Parts: sequence; C-alpha cells; structure tokens
Amino acid sequence: MIRVAEEARVDEVRPGYEFLSENLNFSDACVVAGLSFVAPLSDIMGALGNKVSA
Repeated sequence: MIRVAEEARVDEVRPGYEFLSENLNFSDACVVAGLSFVAPLSDIMGALGNKVSA
C-alpha cells in the first residue's frame, strides 16, 4: 500500500476501520515513508491497546 501511495504521489494515507488502522507497524512505515497517517499513531494505539494505560 505504501508503494502504491508513493507511485500515486499522495501525501497521506487513511486506513479506514479495517486491520491496517490498528496495525502499529503500518502506521510507523507510513511515517518513515514521509506519508501522513490519518489515524492515531503507533504510540497512541499501543497505549490504547493496554487497558491499564488507556
């Protein structure tokens, strides 16, 4: 998906509500690729995944 976004020269990725929206590796990969990830970033998602810290 990141390759396609780069080829299409888009600036941001909105993963929707499926599995990519909660994939910590995917959100980090988007940031590394210079794409804006239009969803909570991995540190926020990681905290929300932990009931004690959430």
